Amino acid sequence: MPSLPPEIIYLVCSFLGIDDVQRFRLASKWFADIGAAYMLPEVSFTLHAQDLDRLRVISLHPLFSKHVRKLTCHADVIDSPKVSWVEYLRNHQARIRTNPMLRGQQVDGSQLGAEYKIYSDAVDAQDKLIEGKGDLTLLKDVLPRFPSLKTLRMVADNVDYATSPIKRSRPLAEYLEKGYINISHPEGKRALEVLLSAIAHSPYPPESLQAATLYWRFFQRSERELARMFRPLVNLIAINFSLNIDPADEWIDDGFSLRKCQKVLGKGAIRNILRRMPRLRRLHFEILNSLIIRCRRKGCRAT
Repeated sequence: MPSLPPEIIYLVCSFLGIDDVQRFRLASKWFADIGAAYMLPEVSFTLHAQDLDRLRVISLHPLFSKHVRKLTCHADVIDSPKVSWVEYLRNHQARIRTNPMLRGQQVDGSQLGAEYKIYSDAVDAQDKLIEGKGDLTLLKDVLPRFPSLKTLRMVADNVDYATSPIKRSRPLAEYLEKGYINISHPEGKRALEVLLSAIAHSPYPPESLQAATLYWRFFQRSERELARMFRPLVNLIAINFSLNIDPADEWIDDGFSLRKCQKVLGKGAIRNILRRMPRLRRLHFEILNSLIIRCRRKGCRAT
């Protein structure tokens, strides 16, 4: 095998799944180095301490960091402010009553108290991280270590967990099951702001930017501010945005929200950004209402 050209070995590796690549890398140091190019082509993370620590470790790896081509930020957040201990206990009892799989279980006060402390500490850590912009600081440090980065994604629509080839449990899944996790609101706004601010400090700007789903008011800014935010992405080749017009925080119906969105975009908010991207070849923009988004998350089809 060492007599084969490296190009052939790389080609063979490109057809292997992650599990097979892991076994392939055990064969020899040479195979380990080649297989490293296919171990972590995509890295996903949330804006929380544990995931960010993992991202830092990957960025410091001498082989894996060189081959990360896609970076996906999931905008999941634990609901804040946190619920009280009394409400946490009440919610736990309600889940037992409504879930046939949990009926008959006894509430262990000490165990539940320990779980509540973990939950409480997680919310405090998240709030501290966001307030101190610790996620932005880390991303500014990490992104310059990914020289092969081509695609930057912000995902506030978690349907891709089931279909992703990188088998990894959904971040913060334990809080999702208990109803204490939500999509950041306004949807995707802060997560995309953090990514755009961080990529401005990287010498390796991406060629593709994706955001699904993003609350439409993200573009309700001055032309100067939008130009500043997207200036590091002037060399983009592809853009894929899904805008959400869900009026949850507006107390208006979908139709009115859509008209307001169209009015803002009609002033040229997006057009002016695209004018500064001479290499752009692929553009996908869609506007989704709350019904379509709910169906996408549940895996059904909206008609």
